[in-house]
Amino acid sequence: MTTATGHACFDRLLENFASQEQAHATMLKVIDESEQALRSGRMDEFVEACRRQQSCALGMQRLESERMKLVGAWSESRTGSGSGTIDAIISEAPDEIGDRIREAIARLRPLVHQTRLRCAVIRNAVGSLSKHMGGLLQGVHGVLGRPGTYGRLGTMARENQLEFNVDLQS
Repeated sequence: MTTATGHACFDRLLENFASQEQAHATMLKVIDESEQALRSGRMDEFVEACRRQQSCALGMQRLESERMKLVGAWSESRTGSGSGTIDAIISEAPDEIGDRIREAIARLRPLVHQTRLRCAVIRNAVGSLSKHMGGLLQGVHGVLGRPGTYGRLGTMARENQLEFNVDLQS
């Protein structure tokens, strides 16, 4: 790989890391919006935020795939094998570029970790809410699915009451 080609690879890798940082920051912002909507029961806003999260996740997946291709192409040009690592790239990069790559990775790692944790919290909250709503629906179905009578206030009486009149004179 020529020096110009190597610098282009390093620049593309740094651009990729910067894009990933931006994608994770956007995802964290959308997760904040999801949590606020979920806490306040604004389900329309929550659904919209989930759609934006999915869009962010697809963008993050595309960026990660691009990063892996960059590392693989760099490794292929150096060793003939596409199984290189970032550490190998840093070791061969000029000191200034290696430092910039390390800094980019140092900024990105906590964002990735925080994004994973926050996504897990949202998944758990939605799972709990779904179970709760399912339980409520089963309870309603159980009450309405069996015969019963309505009480004075228009509510279903819980006991199995059979109300009938018998005419003893007939």
